[in-house]
Amino acid sequence: MKYLYLYLTSLLCCIQTVLYAQNDSINTLEEVKLIATSFDRFGVGRDQFVLSDSLIKTSGLLLSDVLEQQTGLYFKQNGYGMVSSPTFRGTTAQQTAVLWNGININSLLNAQSDFNTINSQLFDQVAVQPGGGSVLYGSGAIGGSIHLQDEIKFDDQNKHQFNLNGGSFSTYQATYKNHIAHDNWVWNAGLSTLQSDNDYPFPEQSRDNINGRFSHYNFTNTLGYKINHQHKLILDNWLYEGKRNLSLIRPTDTRQQYNNMDFRNMLKWQWQTNHFKSVVMTAFLNEEFEFVENINRDQSTFGKVDRFLARHNFTYKWERFSLQSRINWEQSSVKGTQLDKGSRTDVSYALLGNYNLSDSIEMMASLREEASDMYTSPLLFSLGANWNANDFYKVKINFSRNFRQPSFNDLFWEGSGNLSLDAEQSYQWEFNQQIDFAQSQINISTFYNDISDMIQWLPDNGGVWRPNNIRSVTTYGLDFRMKQSLNFFNQWFDLQFNYSWTTSTDEATNRQMIYVPKHSADFMLSTTFNAFSLSLSSHYTGAVFARTDYNPDFVVDDFWVQNIFLEVDISQQPQLSANLKLNNFTNTSYESVLNRPMPGIHFLTGIQLEF
Repeated sequence: MKYLYLYLTSLLCCIQTVLYAQNDSINTLEEVKLIATSFDRFGVGRDQFVLSDSLIKTSGLLLSDVLEQQTGLYFKQNGYGMVSSPTFRGTTAQQTAVLWNGININSLLNAQSDFNTINSQLFDQVAVQPGGGSVLYGSGAIGGSIHLQDEIKFDDQNKHQFNLNGGSFSTYQATYKNHIAHDNWVWNAGLSTLQSDNDYPFPEQSRDNINGRFSHYNFTNTLGYKINHQHKLILDNWLYEGKRNLSLIRPTDTRQQYNNMDFRNMLKWQWQTNHFKSVVMTAFLNEEFEFVENINRDQSTFGKVDRFLARHNFTYKWERFSLQSRINWEQSSVKGTQLDKGSRTDVSYALLGNYNLSDSIEMMASLREEASDMYTSPLLFSLGANWNANDFYKVKINFSRNFRQPSFNDLFWEGSGNLSLDAEQSYQWEFNQQIDFAQSQINISTFYNDISDMIQWLPDNGGVWRPNNIRSVTTYGLDFRMKQSLNFFNQWFDLQFNYSWTTSTDEATNRQMIYVPKHSADFMLSTTFNAFSLSLSSHYTGAVFARTDYNPDFVVDDFWVQNIFLEVDISQQPQLSANLKLNNFTNTSYESVLNRPMPGIHFLTGIQLEF
């Protein structure tokens, strides 16, 4: 707590200024915009927002950096660039769903995504939806969901974007994106590479990060063909290849390496009229990894998963009423060095209804049934309502039941897997209020989540570690978001402040879950003057316990990190800009995982060209 009081006190003056510095002129805030998809129509009663390009640009190269600095999410990172997993509203990493164009891409091996492998610049939208969403998005959407969206626009435009960056610890990054559209077809593509020696010195210590080198390569591709004004074909591809050494806790530890490749492909046929929309989709996803126990020896283990999906979504709209049916079939297979060869077939059926009771009240009800040959799942539901009381006050409320299916590691780990596991399940409600003024917006969300049948690995009578459905956790808390535009002496400033208070209680111990901070907050102040743009960001994370015995000697201290971003526009035709970012410019010594120090002060500079 040593930084919390200082942090909140330093922000108090800013917040007081916000409340009184209203201005009658209009200055549109860029940070958040709504998503015009079923995410919006059938996500009634839940908070939802999209991060703008400007926020992504100022936050960093990796999705972990963007979300941690802009949403208040807490990420456990085994050192910078290493494995990064989120804690969303007090839940586990396996209870956060990551979706790419509507498909859940969490690994079937460990049921989570590594956010340090995702380059947020490659996608047209990065969206965040806190709270349960299993009816819409399937397994894992208990704490919340992250959406990576590619947009299709038949707008007869050609656009190209290049980003080149370099910085501390021999870090180099290059990204290229294009959008080429003519008449009835469109092609969007992205290519990126990121590599770093990642040998940063530990602040307040006399050693460097050892064996931390990593490299990432991404290729994304979207092809769209408009057959006529009702029918479209869309092909999406995403190839990722990564190679990472694993940072050492002690210099004498064995040097290890983790290599992985993900290949995702999806084909959609969309048929839309004035009253209905039909989307038929098929997809193939492949994930492979190689773990090298000792990089000085030619020995490794591997794992491989293949997934085949087929889906049909049918939406019918009549006056104030919308009805959607969803049928999803998925077959997955796994094999590996320490995995028993296995497969699983899952089928789900969902029915969702949306009704606009009036111009100010919208209601939604939905059901989803899961059937699997490997586990049992509860009947899922979601009930929600939106009420636009007037121009400046809006209310959302939602109640839902959600689930998380067992991972392949849980089911098929050699000698330890448990084929009798059930799905984790939760009941959740949330209440959201939005207040809009002339130059500001405030969002306040309260939530409660009762999670049961959580899967936990514990030793059996023979000393063998096995997974079982034995854990129950209750989470509740508050999320606060504020945006404000201020005008001082004819100079506009944009302010953004997020704060989260989270209680996550293990019912067996009646203690806070490990690696779940009760308090987290972030603050950003930005302005533009002629060709210059300046942003100052600050992020606070509260202390967490690192061990289940709650030994006070094993606590990750709270920390407060400051970053600054400066950009200058060099030309308008073509659009050319240069930027510089100083991360942790106060050189704070901190870690998000015990004994895994993060970098002190470091920089990243680059140029961006658009034409």
